Amino acid sequence: METRMGKNNVEAVFTKASEGYLMRTTKNKKGVEIFTLDNVAVTILTLMANESYDWPPTQKQVAEHVPCRAYERGLDYIADMMGYGNALTAQEVQDLDLVQVQDLMQRKHDDGVTYISKIITKLVNAGLVEVVREARSKSSDNKYAAYLLLIGDDVENEKVRQWWADCVDAGWGRRRRPKRPNIVDPYANQEEKQS
Repeated sequence: METRMGKNNVEAVFTKASEGYLMRTTKNKKGVEIFTLDNVAVTILTLMANESYDWPPTQKQVAEHVPCRAYERGLDYIADMMGYGNALTAQEVQDLDLVQVQDLMQRKHDDGVTYISKIITKLVNAGLVEVVREARSKSSDNKYAAYLLLIGDDVENEKVRQWWADCVDAGWGRRRRPKRPNIVDPYANQEEKQS
C-alpha cells in the first residue's frame, strides 16, 4: 500500500505526552515524589504509531478495509528498534565463544521483549493502547497481537475502534490461505470435441 504511515499518529503521541498522559512518578533528590516524562513509554508508543496507518483512512484503505492506528508488527520489532541484544560491551564478550555471545544477545533481546510487554501493559492501563487481538501460535500467518492506538480524543478513538471492527468483519487479520493456481482441466471439453 502506498499510503504514508505514522506521521499524524506520531504527532498524536506527542500531543498525548504534552497533555500528561505519558508521565510516571519518581522521587527527586530531596525524596519528594514528582512527575516526569516516561521516555521509554513515549519511545514504544512512538514506534507503534510510526508503524501504523494514520487516521482517518484514505479512500484506498476504505476500499481495501485496512485498519488505522493498528500496530501488528510484534514486540520483537520494537525490541530490535530499541537495540535490545544488538550490541554487547567488550567486558560482556570477554572469554565467550561465538555461540555464547549469540546466546547472551538472544537473552538480552528476550529481556527487552519482556520489558516492552510490561510497558505496553502500562499503556493499556492508561487507556492509550487496546489489545484487539491476542498473539497467536507461531505457525499462524498473523502470529502477533494487534494493538489499537487510542491516541485521539474519545470521539476519534471510538471511530478508530469501529473502523477496526469493520475491517475485521470484512476479513482483515484472518488466516490467509495460499492462492490456488489456475489449473485448467484438460478433460473438461473432451466430450464436446469427440462428438
